Amino acid sequence: MKIRFGILSRDLGPVLYTKRLVKRIGLRVVDNLATMTVLKAMGATGPKRNRVTDFYNHLIFRHYELAGYYEAKRDSLRGGVLQGKASVWTNRGE
Repeated sequence: MKIRFGILSRDLGPVLYTKRLVKRIGLRVVDNLATMTVLKAMGATGPKRNRVTDFYNHLIFRHYELAGYYEAKRDSLRGGVLQGKASVWTNRGE
């Protein structure tokens, strides 16, 4: 499951772990205002789909995906929004 969903874990083996770590570092490096400005200047917000628009949209998606993950992680460490009440999400053993 860790291999399929891209989870970074030390028990994946050194080659796969290094590959995923380098990929995550690379995405963190290019996820900045300068890169977004350059991509917009290259036409990333245009109506036609191309590699530039795909990369631009991937960066935006990845940015918000990670922001949501870290917000949920912080919330769970603070006791959650429900403050001791049962969670709406249940583990059905899947």
